[in-house]
Amino acid sequence: LYWRLLVEMMLEGFSVVRPLGGGCFGEVFEVEDRRTGAHYAAKRIPVPRPDDVGLPSAVCRELAALRALSGNLHVTQLCGATACNASIVLLLELCVCDLRTLQCRFRPSKPMPVALALE
Repeated sequence: LYWRLLVEMMLEGFSVVRPLGGGCFGEVFEVEDRRTGAHYAAKRIPVPRPDDVGLPSAVCRELAALRALSGNLHVTQLCGATACNASIVLLLELCVCDLRTLQCRFRPSKPMPVALALE
C-alpha cells in the first residue's frame, strides 16, 4: 500500500496498476494515465542524500543512454521523468514481457547478425 501511495503522489494523474519488479537499483510499477487510459512502466529510483550528491552517476548514465537510443524500436522509450523527495521516477514505455521471456520464445538456431540486430 505504501509504494502505491508514494508513486501516485509523485506521478500526478497516474494510478498504480501493479508492481512489476525491483532490485537494488529501484522498483518498477505498471501505471495508468487517468486521462488517456494508456499504460506505462514507472521506475522509482531512491536517491541517497539528494542535497549532498545530486543525481547518482548510474541514473545519469541510464538517462543519457535512453536519450541517445530514443527512436530505436528495440529500446524502451523514455516518456518522462520527475523528482520528488528522495526519489526519481522515470516514466517508460511498457513492454508486454521481459527479455528472458523473449529469449525463450524466439530462440534462434544461430546468432543473429549484428547488422540485422541494429536495424
